[in-house]
Amino acid sequence: MENIYCTISADVPTVNYHLWKPCNMRCGFCFATFLDIPSHPSGHVDKAGAFQLVSLISQAGFRKINFAGGEPTLCPWLIDLIRRAKILGLTTSVVTNGSRVTDAWIESIAEYLDILAVSIDSIDPGTQQEIGRTVNGKPPMEASDYLRIGESVRKRGIRLKVNTVVNRYNLAEDFRPFIKAMNPERWKIFQTLPVEGQNDRRIGECE
Repeated sequence: MENIYCTISADVPTVNYHLWKPCNMRCGFCFATFLDIPSHPSGHVDKAGAFQLVSLISQAGFRKINFAGGEPTLCPWLIDLIRRAKILGLTTSVVTNGSRVTDAWIESIAEYLDILAVSIDSIDPGTQQEIGRTVNGKPPMEASDYLRIGESVRKRGIRLKVNTVVNRYNLAEDFRPFIKAMNPERWKIFQTLPVEGQNDRRIGECE
């Protein structure tokens, strides 16, 4: 990878690093498909390149890094990247759909991960199927699955956040009892929006 140093002011504190293009879910409103962006044949830079990027982000003066995707937990060296970022002094965050987040995974990274943000758009299996927030061949995640993640994260001192995209399928769903039980530090609610080149092929399914 070419060694290019960023000149952006540290007044911009956070970098969203979409390190992994593939995802194991197919949400119709997803704005991070990257279909319009040429990429490495495998959909990502290699491990060495990813490590170099994290180092450059730290050197440029940024203070926080969000590892996102696609689905970042599909990346086999994500844990190594999080460790590296933390050692370099960055606040570390992962945005995930939760499908691959186990107690063992959380335990393995608890020392280096500051924030886990879980994307949860519904706790109703039928609604999740309509949205596309499912993994092929597996039933949708249930409220108990998300609550397990929340409990495991808090137990290890990791800050918990929840991201929800409001769309035509979950518009009338009452999240209040679930969010109270999940007890995240922050609940971010997004509006479904078309993004040209990213989700404009499917956005009509969810608007």
